[in-house]
Amino acid sequence: MMHSKLVVGIDAGGTKTELVLCNGMGEVLGRVFRGTGNPNDIGIDNCVALLTDGIRELCKDSSPDAIFAGISGAGSGNNSVEIRKALESAFPNSAMAVSTDASNLLASGKSCGDSAALICGTGTALFVQREGVEYRIGGWGYLFDRGGSAYDLGRDAIRAALAAEEKLIPEGELYRRVKAELGEGAHSALAEIYRQGKAYIASFARIAVECAERGDEVAVRIVNDSISALSNRTEAAIKLYGDIPELICGGGLFNSEYFSSLLANSVRKYGVELYIPSLPQSFGACVRAVGLIGEIDKAKFAESFAATLKKLDI
Repeated sequence: MMHSKLVVGIDAGGTKTELVLCNGMGEVLGRVFRGTGNPNDIGIDNCVALLTDGIRELCKDSSPDAIFAGISGAGSGNNSVEIRKALESAFPNSAMAVSTDASNLLASGKSCGDSAALICGTGTALFVQREGVEYRIGGWGYLFDRGGSAYDLGRDAIRAALAAEEKLIPEGELYRRVKAELGEGAHSALAEIYRQGKAYIASFARIAVECAERGDEVAVRIVNDSISALSNRTEAAIKLYGDIPELICGGGLFNSEYFSSLLANSVRKYGVELYIPSLPQSFGACVRAVGLIGEIDKAKFAESFAATLKKLDI
């Protein structure tokens, strides 16, 4: 019976949104991408329009049996409630749930019960799930979070380039890479940097991490500051909510083996091991969506999801 059910799992981050259509057995039938779905960046109405458009592209004229949307920024204010009501109006025959993108990551681990997840994408936050309740440390938004986000690393890389041009610090590899990426000096590019905004600034995180791996002293300090902040956040979560044997990690920064290894070494002293899922966070969203209408064998669901997603991408 679950084979005939259709669900849509949505992972909306600060940079891109992924929507996946699959059946109740985990067979992926379609996949589309959109830009940022964070309602704090684009507004509730634009967020709903983006999601509705993506769902309709996947499902054509039909409605899925269930929709789960894990959205960056959904935890702010009344965002999740407003988005859910709008989607329920557009798809009245679908079981519906809207939560933060952390819910997707929490469902992507090996465990089916309590878990903990760390997001290091454009933004950053640590989430702990205990008996179905989610708790958060950090995730205050790019203006207030310090350490562990691509925005934070990218901003610090650009800040270092500005400082190098004013002879406050030496001009090293980090400065040269940032200048090359900008296509001009950092001071000359300031107006364009502000115009491009958060996602553009976050794109410089890759340069910071690569330069740190190559030994640039300024980049090493920038990356180590982020690792320290993430380690401290993990320690705080353990003190508040108990042991975290498995920390599920998601976000573009974990594409770097160097960054991942630094964090793994830093949190091991707390008895924490990192788990970096091989499947995208849309997998967790699909797990949540199926959970709205029935039960699954998570291991078999994951196996089917991985195999059919691979065929879809070929």
